[in-house]
Amino acid sequence: MAVRRFALVFGGIYLLLGLLGFVDRSPLVEGSTFDDYGPGGGYLFGQFPINFVHDAVHALLGVWGLASTRSAARAVQYGRGIGILYGLLAIAGAISFVTGGLPTDPIVPIGGLDVVLHAISAGIALFFGFGPPSRTAAAR
Repeated sequence: MAVRRFALVFGGIYLLLGLLGFVDRSPLVEGSTFDDYGPGGGYLFGQFPINFVHDAVHALLGVWGLASTRSAARAVQYGRGIGILYGLLAIAGAISFVTGGLPTDPIVPIGGLDVVLHAISAGIALFFGFGPPSRTAAAR
């Protein structure tokens, strides 16, 4: 039950953030242009670099989470998938921080507080995907 609740909460949060990204488009930091982050570039809450592709990916990952609440096995797969994906994104974001950006930034910007958010999300998702809640779900 806990892993399905995780998928529901995470899915809901990421769907909401994805949709909110299409609405809350705070201005970019001084000196940068909208071209830096591709179409629809800006900052969510003035802190997280986003663009239309980034928003769509968050919304789709949120829908995946909500759809995975139908069974514990699917929720565990969601936790594993999201955990691995966001772990890789956190690593890519850290590399972006060190190198001053990635060639993929105009497609999907990853940087700033996004790295921290992805690392925290990965840790939580990996706990539910591989930790004790996943084994409890598999035993049922």
